Amino acid sequence: FKPTLDIRGQDKATALREVEQWLDKAVLLNENHLKILHGKGDGVLKNAVREKLKEFSFVQSTSGDYPENGGDGVTLVALN
Repeated sequence: FKPTLDIRGQDKATALREVEQWLDKAVLLNENHLKILHGKGDGVLKNAVREKLKEFSFVQSTSGDYPENGGDGVTLVALN
């Protein structure tokens, strides 16, 4: 398991499916801090991913990363 998931360039449906499966594994492995690389572009993947993450009760918080680490092209995820 890798705590970083790269979904850059994927279509929205595929990316969200991959995020969901990856999150399930993270929970089973008791991971607490994750990173999703979705890129900046038009913000379609970023917005879709962040909306999807709101559906999971075990997601404590989400945020962008520091500009030098990808900024809005990255979503940091903290799990309960």
